[in-house]
Amino acid sequence: MAKLTVHTLLPLLCLTLVLATPNPTPQAEITTISSSPSTPSPTPSTICNNSPDLCTRAYNNITHLGAHDSPFVRDPSTGNSVAGNQYYNATVALSAGVRLLQAQVHFSNHSSSSSSSSGEGAGGGGDGGVLRLCHTDCRLMDAGRLEDWLGTIRVWLEGNGNEVVTLLLVNSDDRGRGVFGEVFERAGLGGYGFVPGLTSNSTSNSTSTSSAGSNSSGSNSSAGSNSTGTIVWPTLQTLITANTRLVVFIASLPAVSSSAQETADSQTYPYLLNEFDHVFETAYNITDPSAFNCALDRPANTTFSSSSTSSSSSSSSSTSSTSNSGTDNKEGTLAQQALAAGRLPLLNHFVYLQLTPDIWIPSASGVNATNSPSEADGDVGALGRHIKSCRQEWGASSSSSASSSSSSSSSTGNGTEGDSKPVFVLVDFYNHGPAIEAVDRANGVVGIGRAKEPVPSSSSSSGEQWNQNQAWAIIVASVLSAVSLVMVWYIFRNSRCWVCWGCCGQSHPEGYYRN
Repeated sequence: MAKLTVHTLLPLLCLTLVLATPNPTPQAEITTISSSPSTPSPTPSTICNNSPDLCTRAYNNITHLGAHDSPFVRDPSTGNSVAGNQYYNATVALSAGVRLLQAQVHFSNHSSSSSSSSGEGAGGGGDGGVLRLCHTDCRLMDAGRLEDWLGTIRVWLEGNGNEVVTLLLVNSDDRGRGVFGEVFERAGLGGYGFVPGLTSNSTSNSTSTSSAGSNSSGSNSSAGSNSTGTIVWPTLQTLITANTRLVVFIASLPAVSSSAQETADSQTYPYLLNEFDHVFETAYNITDPSAFNCALDRPANTTFSSSSTSSSSSSSSSTSSTSNSGTDNKEGTLAQQALAAGRLPLLNHFVYLQLTPDIWIPSASGVNATNSPSEADGDVGALGRHIKSCRQEWGASSSSSASSSSSSSSSTGNGTEGDSKPVFVLVDFYNHGPAIEAVDRANGVVGIGRAKEPVPSSSSSSGEQWNQNQAWAIIVASVLSAVSLVMVWYIFRNSRCWVCWGCCGQSHPEGYYRN
């Protein structure tokens, strides 16, 4: 018999952990959505994204609150799974003031994924899979089909004509634009997609440059890595009037020049924007609130030019990187260079609990302090303090040229012209802190018209209380199971009897002994 080592026990430990984690079911909010809805005309607005003061501000002169891993909820529908990052689903979050929804997308051929009407097999290479919302792995946490989830976003947009929403999707399995584009069109969101225009001194691979706010799927508008020049981000009112109220980033998409198919798909679905052509992020693998910083972490190995939003970064920039995660002057300059090049800054502000070197879960303990709007120096790890620190570190001198060119008459948060506040803030358990208050302070507004989250049921509350110790209970159970396996193996390896280890060394009829 082979020697049993830590390396052979590790898969058993991991398997036990996965089996011990509650198996979630798709959220009840998901329903089948008709594939060709009509896009309603926007209503005249005096309030944009819950504030009349935001209507005349450029999209990139506003801080948007984001829900990290928004489809993956920690509630009774998932058995209060420790893998959940939010307590409420995406549409509840939108009604409460969240304006950025982030999600992980996997291309899965799981048997429950197949649908005769989905049509995604052809777009994905004919292997019969569909795009699904899965947390790390579809066997761990599966929130259903991307198309169904997008359908609920479309319904929400139809009922809230004065709101601009941003989606950030992680392309975990490196699918092309066409696969995503087909899903967006079937969900009825293609008509809402914003296609960026360019400044007058820019050039494009297209034959013509569209005006900001164009949403024609077949237009020759330039977007993402099709273009050079500084992106013109319009005001919220402009987006609302044009009814292009959905901004979509995907991390990451193949380079447009990588194939003729990608070139064609970039013209068919120009509203699907490669995230790291437009956005830079701070570090996301944080386990200690004191480690939050403002340094550029992704895209990695990138050089920036202040005259262009394009750079040498590749689609592989979605891979985790810590090469830029420090806080020295060189890395701070990288963030300032990215700002000057027109990149939109995204603050990752959430904490992981690291159970093992390979198992990280969202940390719910201390989330009120993590999401706190406090800007006090003593409140280390508070969201308000993180935002304030980055505004100071980046400085007004590094404000993006896109910001100044697109909204010369628009004020930024707290009335400061040319401010370098984060455009996106991504948090876990958004309703705690409250995180929305920190974002309102950054924007210098008082939000109105937001819906309060429903009060959790008693069963939900008790489930969350139990969840406080669930993670460590799983680890302890896994360790005990592994120890038990070792004991059983050792006993039978060293005993001579087949029937019972308690009778070893005693006299038994032939046949009870191992040869």
